[in-house]
Amino acid sequence: MNFPASLFYPSDAFDVDANQVMGRRVAGRLLIKAFASSLSPGEEISFFTLGEPASHALRELLKGALPDGASARIFATYPSFDQLVSSGAFCIPDPSLAHWSSLRAGGHHASFSLIGVIHTICSEGVLKSLADIPLAPLYSWDAIVCTSKAGQSVVSRVIEHRIEAIKRRFSSHAHQDSSLGMPSLPIIPLPGPQCQPFHPELTRDQRRIKARQSLGIAIDDFVVVFVGRLSFHSKCHPLSLYRALQRLAESNPSQSITLIECGHQFNSHVAEAYEQLRSQFANVNFYLVGGANPATEEEKWSCLAAADVFSSPVDNLQETFGLSVVEAMYAELPLVISDWSGYRDLVLDGVNGFLIPTYDLQAGHSGCDPIDIAYSSGKCNYDSMIGLRSLGVALDHDAYAKSFQLLLDDPSLRLKMSKAGLERYMLNYSVDAVARAYRGLLSELAQRRDEVLTRNSDISYLPSYMPSHSEIFHHFPSASIPFSDVVWTLVNPAATSHLYDKMNQELVSLIVGSGLHALVNLLLSQRCLSVQSIMALGYDEFRARATLALLFKFGIVSPVK
Repeated sequence: MNFPASLFYPSDAFDVDANQVMGRRVAGRLLIKAFASSLSPGEEISFFTLGEPASHALRELLKGALPDGASARIFATYPSFDQLVSSGAFCIPDPSLAHWSSLRAGGHHASFSLIGVIHTICSEGVLKSLADIPLAPLYSWDAIVCTSKAGQSVVSRVIEHRIEAIKRRFSSHAHQDSSLGMPSLPIIPLPGPQCQPFHPELTRDQRRIKARQSLGIAIDDFVVVFVGRLSFHSKCHPLSLYRALQRLAESNPSQSITLIECGHQFNSHVAEAYEQLRSQFANVNFYLVGGANPATEEEKWSCLAAADVFSSPVDNLQETFGLSVVEAMYAELPLVISDWSGYRDLVLDGVNGFLIPTYDLQAGHSGCDPIDIAYSSGKCNYDSMIGLRSLGVALDHDAYAKSFQLLLDDPSLRLKMSKAGLERYMLNYSVDAVARAYRGLLSELAQRRDEVLTRNSDISYLPSYMPSHSEIFHHFPSASIPFSDVVWTLVNPAATSHLYDKMNQELVSLIVGSGLHALVNLLLSQRCLSVQSIMALGYDEFRARATLALLFKFGIVSPVK
């Protein structure tokens, strides 16, 4: 029995050892483990990656994640059409479905589903990939998984905007063909860890004591923790958090206030900027874990265990979910976070934490503003764009300080919110909950495909996203040679040596694969070849035709009708 989807995870989508630690890569690791751990005995899942190093990293990641009796196959290459048809769905680690729609070219449009997932969605590349969707051969049995309501709204708005732009370009008042549908946009959050990483044998209070002892933080301190990239332009500006804690310290002079910042600072300029700002808040004890070198998983969970409260004043367009918030829930911490993007899905205000109101003072423009224009024209790079956008977002400073004061004054409220957060985590963000949601989606998409196949293609069929090269460049040569009813006769046996020339080896292997010797032996023994005789060696029709073409190119065979 196979898992009802094949999954594509190149190194860039999950390997934090070979690549910089980023949220989407951490998310990729968690999703891989979630899919693997959801398998039943006898069930097998197929992963596709690129190259042996990525394949090895994937095998290492899967160690311990597979239940007894379950298995995983890892292919260090792209999947074939037949493999995707067999699995029923192909999951990719980004929302670029239009790019991957060509995998179904030449086959039935309902042969398998394409499923992507969003992470950061404010970059030009991602927004363009979303805008490509309306004209791509994509259907209601395809899906882009959105990790939050805010993310779903962005994806939907980009698609709607492109449809409207197309209509206006061609002065069309036509309505979308409902039989074609559009990719589904289900909301499925990212999963958190499957088990408590920091001393699971201890109670929450015992973990707090042990963590503070290891970090050198006093037991009586009121400790707030931030976990995430320490980047004021691409994650969150820390001023509002520092100011709220400074006010808390000034209002409670007998209480020591500590802020743990656990994360990575990309360079010395960023580190110096944080140090300069911290120096202006003398009443707060700052404790940095990570910095120039990313904090380890063990250090991160130690910081979470040591804290009384988790806080993150995210104000950046890059944030669509909030994986660190989910981890803080699992660490049994009350949450004080900005009411921003996907963060607001994670906290029920007053139940498992507090949402701090945010205000975007740059919003409200119906058209492109100067930042849009500068970014789209290349005058402003991506980092500057998101940094400028974040400067327009402000948090309610009074509400921020008030939330901390309420939690400092009432330990029972902290405990109540911690328990509510853990319950919310298990219900919505645990590995089991997320895997169950994905399986439900896969089942729903399979049902839609089956309905189309049962009707025998009784819907309109969209053309491929781009015309084939054969179609648009067919006029380049003088003529073409039909392959049907043509036998290709050996005219120069010695020329078969060109198949092994350094100049040709790499490209020939992409067409012929490991069967080159068998092909040459067949040609030398039979003195002729046809499409059918090459297909008998296990090649599909296209590769058989491509093989005959290269043999003709090198002067090895010649066509005879």
